[in-house]
Amino acid sequence: MHLNTTAPSAIGRSTTCLFRDPGNCTWTRTNGWTTNWWSPFRRYPSNPNLQAISCPAICVLRHGGMSPTWHLRLFRTGVGRCENRKYDQHFLLKDGTTGQLRGAMIDDIRMPLTEWIERHNRWADGEVAELANPENAGRVEPDAHGNPVERKRYLRQKYDRMPLFIRPFALFLYRYFVRLGFLDGTEGLIFWVLQTFWFRFLVDAKIWESRHAGMTAAKTKQSS
Repeated sequence: MHLNTTAPSAIGRSTTCLFRDPGNCTWTRTNGWTTNWWSPFRRYPSNPNLQAISCPAICVLRHGGMSPTWHLRLFRTGVGRCENRKYDQHFLLKDGTTGQLRGAMIDDIRMPLTEWIERHNRWADGEVAELANPENAGRVEPDAHGNPVERKRYLRQKYDRMPLFIRPFALFLYRYFVRLGFLDGTEGLIFWVLQTFWFRFLVDAKIWESRHAGMTAAKTKQSS
């Protein structure tokens, strides 16, 4: 994650913060691909009442139904903050209005599989910790009729309530077959198996491991 600060933009020349991930670039209908991060935001229509701009991120794979994922990207200093989460954080706007960028950020991740797996193993640990100690204060509220981030969090809440070890299979079948992820060829097969099945199965296995260790410890304590 990177935060670029103190740069002129469509929401004014006061200090602003831009959130981005490594490996992203931007795309607009009029100018195509660009790695100049500020150009799409500076072309956004000026609005003195605008406090932040959200932008969709698009996976390089064309199918599977994962894209777009919306994130608050640019905001005035002091009005935006990040969720206190170990994984899947979003930025929140304290007050004011939010605009939407015409275009997208391309999530073009090209790290080696070894690094990708190591990162997702760490994120799985973070997610297990989050589920073991749920906290709602200062976080995105799930809302089936809210903005894209709130709707996504609502669907995630539904997923979390499904039975362990069944939900990874269900998610993979949905992404790969129902949402036509198989049309992305070999790259799609690798991505959808690892992202929607292996990673989610790993999370469930770690949850089971944590619960099983707790029950074993409790039984040991009772018998001693």
